[in-house]
Amino acid sequence: MRMLIVNPIAGCGYALKVMEQVQSVLTARNLPFRVMRTEYPGYAAKLAREAVEMGCEAVYVIGGDGTFSEAARGLAGSGIPIGLIPAGTGNDFVKTLGTPKEPMAALDFILSHEPRPCDAIDLNGQIFLNVAGAGFDVTVLENVADFGGKIRGLLPYLVGLIRAIWKHQPLQLTYTVDGKTQTKDALLCIAANGK
Repeated sequence: MRMLIVNPIAGCGYALKVMEQVQSVLTARNLPFRVMRTEYPGYAAKLAREAVEMGCEAVYVIGGDGTFSEAARGLAGSGIPIGLIPAGTGNDFVKTLGTPKEPMAALDFILSHEPRPCDAIDLNGQIFLNVAGAGFDVTVLENVADFGGKIRGLLPYLVGLIRAIWKHQPLQLTYTVDGKTQTKDALLCIAANGK
């Protein structure tokens, strides 16, 4: 059985429309599945852990980069494959995965390809697939979140960027490289895995 983890607010509700199409395809192919909807931030990780406990053979995420990353945290170390059916605001990580950006093409890709490993970032025990950041980029994303998923695409990011330029404060960053610790003011700090 496959678990579909759906973020109902991803892409201004677009994920729910995609979910219906995915259900139709899986039903037509006689592939058993169970649909689970996220309810709050971090819930996708909880659902992914449930998928492990249930013995699911795969998890498909219908949502955006954030939902996918959360679900991957819940699956870390389980060996259960995860697929992203993009239906979020930015859908950036599909480029790294090599998955098509169009949701039904992504589903077809997932169903017709063997799973392969994906690098992850482990930052103080927290798993990230795409980007882990602090500073300016986080301020931009907080501004994007203020839209509450009401607008898809580039516009929330452009408005978020402009707002961040006005309100962002420098980040005091302490880091250690090759045993040498330094503290500096910085605009941002990013560990990235994406393309």
